Amino acid sequence: MLPPLRLLLALGVACAAFPPAAPSNLHAQSADRIWGRVLTTEGDEYEGFLEFSRGQSAASWADVLVGSREISDDNYNAWLLAVHDGRPAVRTVDVRGYRVSWEERYRDFATETRTGIRFGHLAALARDDDGGIEVVQRGAGDAVTVDVPGSRTGGVSVSPGGVRTTSTTGGLRARVTVDTPGEEQVVVSGRVIERIEFGAARPGAAPAATRVHGSVEDRFGRTFTGFISWSGAPVLQSDRFLGRDDDDLRRFPFAEISVVESRFGGAWVTLASGEGFDLYRPLGSRYRQSDIRWYRRTIRIADPGLGTVEVGWDDLHALRLHPPSAGVGYDDFGETGPLYGVVTSRSGEEFEGWIRWDADEEWTWDQLNGTSDNVEFDVEFGRIRQIVQSDDGHVRITLLDGRNYELSDSNDVGGDNWGIFVFPNAGPLEREGVGQQGTDWHHIAWEDFGEARFRAAPEGAGS
Repeated sequence: MLPPLRLLLALGVACAAFPPAAPSNLHAQSADRIWGRVLTTEGDEYEGFLEFSRGQSAASWADVLVGSREISDDNYNAWLLAVHDGRPAVRTVDVRGYRVSWEERYRDFATETRTGIRFGHLAALARDDDGGIEVVQRGAGDAVTVDVPGSRTGGVSVSPGGVRTTSTTGGLRARVTVDTPGEEQVVVSGRVIERIEFGAARPGAAPAATRVHGSVEDRFGRTFTGFISWSGAPVLQSDRFLGRDDDDLRRFPFAEISVVESRFGGAWVTLASGEGFDLYRPLGSRYRQSDIRWYRRTIRIADPGLGTVEVGWDDLHALRLHPPSAGVGYDDFGETGPLYGVVTSRSGEEFEGWIRWDADEEWTWDQLNGTSDNVEFDVEFGRIRQIVQSDDGHVRITLLDGRNYELSDSNDVGGDNWGIFVFPNAGPLEREGVGQQGTDWHHIAWEDFGEARFRAAPEGAGS
């Protein structure tokens, strides 16, 4: 179990008392923004667009709730049986003439792994009877343990059926900012939040500020398009890009910016008006919380059709801001389920069934991690059509929309992968005695892996 962490949720909520009709492009982007209903222990209720910040950063459904989770004993036992014939590691030491031996978990099998789930797959956050937090996911499935960075909770169970913490510290340590048109902002402490329910925005609702969206071109000439976060913090059109030129300290709202280009020691910012500014980081300056600390920070792109991509400032060529071609709303994510498909070995054997990748990922909301020319990828398995390993060890993934990338430098796509398990007759909710002799499953070691093709499970095939 990881040490306790704090969960900080800062939610900006545009209240349900909506302003007059906004421009059409604002309405088009309203579907992309997270919408929720916040209920407090004091009986208050607020509904509107939500912005998460401080520890968990999100403002669009494509953004990710990040954390880590424990790998279950069932997963470990299955791997142990497949790789070491079920025999655990035995450690022996001599102490003052006595030999002491005990079984221990293999050092090359981790007890925890990083994880993430997109907000579009969540149904609710709720306080439980023990003062912890329950995160209810759309769909149904096994519980897995997640420790969420920025939380005061210990174990947090994340599952398609729900997420429960073992916290007794009093629920969310959060701040909820409620923006009601024509009224002052209302701040709600997370300690009095009883429940937050997620859902599609009401028809005609428009946020006070839309999510910054654009295309990032890296120095290798590749382009990634989606919702932009700066060092993990979501960026709204009302947020500001800060820097100094020869004349003054500049703060440009992102709504006024067309292009941001990386330059040695600074950035060139072109406004929508066509005016350009050569900015550098003001030395010794004190930033306000709302300022974007752009200098040498990572840019994260939340791509609805992929997952997330992170480009470091040194690898950035240009960020071109533009609205999305079409809104991606809550209904575009829907329920998740277990991974299913066909895995082919290098010798040509094929195994069809429910898939557990790298001995831990087995849900469509899980993420495959990898790197390509300094760019980090977290690809949602539900968006992957095919994974192929070539004879030279390179791994290529193909997305449902046809895009493909060659990834490396991760245990998900490299020699440290613990292998791919295929369960022909039982999905995650139907298995009993996983890892025991006689259980119907196959293990394909990474060096024997050739290809995986993901698809929906046949009707009537179980969970």
